[in-house]
Amino acid sequence: MDKTIYDTPKSDLGEKSAIDVPEEIAKKIKNGWIAATISGLFTFGITILAVNFGTMSSLFDIWTSIDVVLIFLLAFGIYKKSRVAASIMFVYFLLSKIWLIAETGKFNGIILSVVFLYFYFQAMIGTFQYHKLINTKTSEEPRNTNEE
Repeated sequence: MDKTIYDTPKSDLGEKSAIDVPEEIAKKIKNGWIAATISGLFTFGITILAVNFGTMSSLFDIWTSIDVVLIFLLAFGIYKKSRVAASIMFVYFLLSKIWLIAETGKFNGIILSVVFLYFYFQAMIGTFQYHKLINTKTSEEPRNTNEE
């Protein structure tokens, strides 16, 4: 069939070109959202145990519930390759550990905290690298404006 000037125009805005993401970038992001999910599960488990044994005040219960939801939301954001979510997760986890050490005066779980911080930092780097790659690839694609 001949293409005429009366044909409906086609747009490629909805189509995403397949961009090959290097394994090292994808791995950083994947490890970050997995670490955040594990952290959320740990926090949720500890919250459930503390509630069942009655060692948690109602204010602390509300705060830890918000904490669990926030961690899972940030994990989902990292999964969706959000730079903002990865950055917030890194800073939030770091500040929460500093606050916990300041409140208790103990360095309990410092090795595990450093491991989580490493994965969150790598996820943050990975999401920035991913978006830089996406922006470079999309700006390199030639636009065909004279289609007839």
